[in-house]
Amino acid sequence: MSLGLVLMISGATIITLVAGGAYGFLRLRSELSHATIVGKEARILQWHGSKGRVIAAGREWTAYAADPAELHPGDKVLISRMDHDALKIQPVEQDVEAVDLV
Repeated sequence: MSLGLVLMISGATIITLVAGGAYGFLRLRSELSHATIVGKEARILQWHGSKGRVIAAGREWTAYAADPAELHPGDKVLISRMDHDALKIQPVEQDVEAVDLV
């Protein structure tokens, strides 16, 4: 076997290992992000119909709601799921104490 062929095979092996490691790291990072953001609150930045933009964990995200909701900038929502880089949200119920009953 020639030296050139050995170097090509070695290089291809190293590239494959590095690419596999990078993929594994990104997947782990995604799973950790999912575990830390689901169940947390976010704030609406923009909303139209059943989708828009929210801010959560110091980052702006694309978001969607299962049912079209009347949401406005500044409204609090609850993150119920993470699909790739989109968050499924639902409105946060109002606190009973915050409602003016007079």
